[in-house]
Amino acid sequence: MKRPILKNKPLVEAIFELRWALKTQESGSIVDPHYRIVLGSLYSRIRDEYPFHEQLPSASIPDEMAPFVVQHRFRKGQESWPLVQLGPGIITLNATEDYSWDDFSYRIDRLIKDFFESYPDPNINLKVNMLSLRYIDAIGFDYSSEDLFRFLQRNLKVNAEMDNKLFEKCSLDKNPIAFDFRYAFPTKEEDGQLNFRVMRGKKNERDVLLWDTQIVRISDEALSSVVEIMKWVSEAHSLAEEWFFGLIEGDLIRRFQ
Repeated sequence: MKRPILKNKPLVEAIFELRWALKTQESGSIVDPHYRIVLGSLYSRIRDEYPFHEQLPSASIPDEMAPFVVQHRFRKGQESWPLVQLGPGIITLNATEDYSWDDFSYRIDRLIKDFFESYPDPNINLKVNMLSLRYIDAIGFDYSSEDLFRFLQRNLKVNAEMDNKLFEKCSLDKNPIAFDFRYAFPTKEEDGQLNFRVMRGKKNERDVLLWDTQIVRISDEALSSVVEIMKWVSEAHSLAEEWFFGLIEGDLIRRFQ
């Protein structure tokens, strides 16, 4: 199904994340014994595309105390996007407003190939057990004058309103100064779920209504090839796209066109 082009798309950030199993030491901590090799080898492969390296403050933490914590960031230039992040057991690709699926999926494919080639004996040592495709969207919202619950119901298909009787008996304003609604729905495919979150946020110092959609696969059955991972990525994107356009169907989609 051909989707409409959104000239004013609400995307804040798109994030692909891959995690792999770490090794348990006698002390009980979990580490990746190949992490330092992967760090240098991966950078040598991606530096033509992402030459600007940032060592994050978390890089000073010992590896055994930082499982799945991003420590290094690689950009095309200072403060530029898209970017790659790496830590013990975790690698991500992040994009912002200039995102397009054709470009993002191409970059995911290249990054996974470079990562597998950087990992020593990946068929033996690398066990990919978590994949995530996540989209964070936001729209400006005036919380002082607009009816939040009505907006959610009419525009994002979220019915979260509280009973008016609660506010009639209490000295309270119906519009909340903070809210955070979270939902998790299992997919029809095994080991998958869609996580959905709606909350109040800030973008460029402005109040926004933010919604966060994540398709995730967590399984003890590890994926072992780029082809398998990219198949999941494609299916996850199809689900995220269907969900997104279902959410904004109506007034919002016309607002974004």
